[in-house]
Amino acid sequence: MFSAEMRLIYQRFLVLGLLCGCLVFFSTWSVTETAFAARCIQECMSAQALCEDNCVDECSSTDELCTSCLLNCESQFNSCARSAMYCSNAPVENGRCEVGFGDHCEENDVNCVSPHSGYFQICDALGGQQCVACPTGETCPSAGGLPPCY
Repeated sequence: MFSAEMRLIYQRFLVLGLLCGCLVFFSTWSVTETAFAARCIQECMSAQALCEDNCVDECSSTDELCTSCLLNCESQFNSCARSAMYCSNAPVENGRCEVGFGDHCEENDVNCVSPHSGYFQICDALGGQQCVACPTGETCPSAGGLPPCY
């Protein structure tokens, strides 16, 4: 039928055809676009906002737990943002809490004679009001006199 040389040529064309077919198939496949696309920085920002919203209990208990939780969120954001890029159409989901850093005073220290600095959170509460997540037994005058979050 075919000589050995012709079979060898047809085998090479077959392999080349299969490779070209795979290239066309995988280059037009929409999943490859999303699988190999860089993450948008806006996704990282939304994830950080959600993470910080989950720190309210820690920020309402102790300075150490609040700092640890917020630094963990920052670390996660940095890891995410390392390989991210800005996307022009991507939305950012804002959290319900905003992180602040300022003076903390003991509750019984009315004039705040000996303040120390630390993190606190100002959060949106029910009814459109705001509250402050400040460590138990302390006030956060930098938060503007908002009531505590419970």
